Amino acid sequence: MRHLGQFADHPPHQAQLMTSNNAVAESFNSTLEWELLRDSHFHTREEARRAVAAWIDDYNTRRRHSTHSMLSPVDYELTQHSEPTDEHHQEVA
Repeated sequence: MRHLGQFADHPPHQAQLMTSNNAVAESFNSTLEWELLRDSHFHTREEARRAVAAWIDDYNTRRRHSTHSMLSPVDYELTQHSEPTDEHHQEVA
């Protein structure tokens, strides 16, 4: 079986997870670039950092995502941690 580059030390199933994580990161970067950076002109790096930080804060706390039942990522995570799992319902003998 042939492995390439960064995946050479990982079994195929881990390599698949790594590439799907890369797709998520690429999607996020593309959205950031399209929504914030394409029309913005920053005078300093600090100004750019602040704008990106504000955009990320909005993206994570206020923006609704279709992949998260139209909840923000923060709200989605809160629902995941507040819902009981099957193991919480098992009785201890």
